[in-house]
Amino acid sequence: IQAVVDWRSLDAALNEIALESVEDVGLLRELTYGSLRQWPRLEGIVDQLLTKPLRRKDRLVRTLVILGLYQLSGMRVPAHAAIDTTVEAASALKRRPFKGLVNALLRRYQREAQALESGLSAAQVAAHPKWLYDALRTHYPEQLEQLCRANNARPPMCLRVNLSKCSRDKYQSLLQEQGTGSQLGDYAPSALTLNESLDVAMLPGF
Repeated sequence: IQAVVDWRSLDAALNEIALESVEDVGLLRELTYGSLRQWPRLEGIVDQLLTKPLRRKDRLVRTLVILGLYQLSGMRVPAHAAIDTTVEAASALKRRPFKGLVNALLRRYQREAQALESGLSAAQVAAHPKWLYDALRTHYPEQLEQLCRANNARPPMCLRVNLSKCSRDKYQSLLQEQGTGSQLGDYAPSALTLNESLDVAMLPGF
């Protein structure tokens, strides 16, 4: 996440991680993509929580708090687990002196979530940068809410079936047998769109 904040590609940053050694790649991706998708909103909450800004060299701590906030507000992770793992991550990232601060900020969010959320600007509530939100409001005022909602939606997971190996209908049946629902794709005769994303290693024949 910090790599993206520092103007690098998320794909490039993830490629530097030995993903085969990660116990739950799906969770890793949800944490990273989700935190970045909601960044403007979560950053607005952090700004309210901090009594004084963190120094630039401590920006990783700010990113860590945002990661914790995403777990508390946007995932089904139990609150105690979200807080404990985020606080412990401060040590793993060699930011041990900030463990108390991370813990205090996340617990304060727990207590004051409603007030903190109500203190956000319209752009922050929509999880959009102000410049983009203002541009959308100027040019598409009637569609503003719909556009923001679409921008924040998780992209669907789409597959292209190798038709030389298996028909699309047959592959859809294989998915169904393992409990993975899918719909026929609109733009290619080999395409399927999954009802829910999953780790590619769970795809039949991957």
